[in-house]
Amino acid sequence: MARNSEQNDGAKADKSAKAARVRPGPSAKQQKSGSYTKAVQSGRGRKFMQEVVAEMKKVTWPTRPELLQATLVVIVAVAIMAAFLGLADQVSQQITDWIFPTA
Repeated sequence: MARNSEQNDGAKADKSAKAARVRPGPSAKQQKSGSYTKAVQSGRGRKFMQEVVAEMKKVTWPTRPELLQATLVVIVAVAIMAAFLGLADQVSQQITDWIFPTA
């Protein structure tokens, strides 16, 4: 019994502490400046495009031989994967036909 009364006293103390705290009202919030969002403010699109152009100038573009070599590597890798998947498909089809023969 003593334990329950201690718990109740603790709960009452928590409630009174919460009730004593004063919350700011709506007038305490600061109003945002401007009447529209940043996305539609004037000049932001222009600034964005200027930054895009500046970043694109920093890019190290590949030379034509580097580009052709990278393209060839991708084509060969895709061909190898296609052959592997085709072979795996044929093997799984043969196993399925062996397990479930058709009449």
